[in-house]
This record gives sequence, C-alpha cells and structure tokens, in this order.
Amino acid sequence: MSGTEETYRVTVNLGDRTFRTQQIWLPPGDSDLGTDAEFDRVAEFKRLVTPERHWSGPMLRPSQGYVSTEYGVQRYYNGVFAEDYYHRGVDYAAATGTPVVSPADGYVRLVGKEANGFELHGNTIGLDHGQGVLSIMIHLSRID
Repeated sequence: MSGTEETYRVTVNLGDRTFRTQQIWLPPGDSDLGTDAEFDRVAEFKRLVTPERHWSGPMLRPSQGYVSTEYGVQRYYNGVFAEDYYHRGVDYAAATGTPVVSPADGYVRLVGKEANGFELHGNTIGLDHGQGVLSIMIHLSRID
C-alpha cells in the first residue's frame, strides 16, 4: 500500500425481488431468542473493518451440505413477522459433526460457545478476512 488509494462510492440498483417466508414456532413460554451478551459480541464482530486484505481468489463454500435457508428469507416467529428482520446469511444443512471450512484466509476474531451463553447462535466462529469481509459460522456441533 502506497497511501495513494482512492475510495469510490458506487450505486448498485437491484431489480424487484420477492423473498420466501419461513414460519418458526417456538414452544409456549419460550419467546426469548438468545442472550444480550451473545448479541453484543456478534454485533461487535460484525462492525470489524480491518484495513488489510487477508484473502485472495474466490471464496469457498464452507459446507457441502444443501442450502436449507437462503439469504433474504422473511421470518415469522409464532405467526408474527420479526420486524425489520430478513435472514442475512446462507444456512447449510449437513450431518452433525460434518467439518466446516473457512471460505478464505483470515483470522479468528470471535469464538462463542453454547456453554458460555450462545443460546441462539450456538457454537460460533467468526472469521475476519480483512477489508470488512467477514464470515460467521453458527450452529456448529462443536469447535475443535
């Protein structure tokens, strides 16, 4: 880096898009989804923008499992739309214990475990690939 880089702001226009809806029914009395500490740690991770780029080449698929929930799904919990919430990732379904690979080079910046209060995300790894590119793997059966 020479310090002479330029910043560009580019407008990207998206065409009309409809998103699938998903109904999630929680057991009676079970309306709390996650802990404040868990949400705070994930939000802090999502704000990371390190200046260095740690990856090169195309991103890899982290799992060979089938896509069970795609980006943009509108979620309803017990019949009520989760206001301003659209699924912000891609979920892959695979057998318990199936290895997950990093989509690209980077640094582990978040480790959250069910045993330490990660109730909604479950066992979680957050990877910083640099320049604001992040990957987060959640609902892991274990972290090795």
